Amino acid sequence: MKITAIRIFPAARKPGTTRAKFVASAEIELDDEFRVCDLRIFEGAKGRFVSYPQSPFRPDFAQVAYPLSYDLRMKIERAILAEIDKLDAAREVVESCVNGAWGDTLSGDYNEPDI
Repeated sequence: MKITAIRIFPAARKPGTTRAKFVASAEIELDDEFRVCDLRIFEGAKGRFVSYPQSPFRPDFAQVAYPLSYDLRMKIERAILAEIDKLDAAREVVESCVNGAWGDTLSGDYNEPDI
């Protein structure tokens, strides 16, 4: 089974949270034929993990879609977490640019050349 698409929807950051915090939601497509939505990514004490969709209509909130094999579960988790790492890296670049890591180029000290 091949993961053919991954979409990540980042959550707003909430610094200072001590319990597992919500990082993002995601959806994946398998073999361009089956989509799983409402995957949730949390930051826990041992790192990030993926939670699978649950039914709000059952008293135990049982998962309604999940991989049956450990190998597929790890393949999905690694792919989703890799996409989130890419987003985090891009976010850090943007934040460093906005916070002045490029020095005078963003501070307004640039003078137009005389023509």
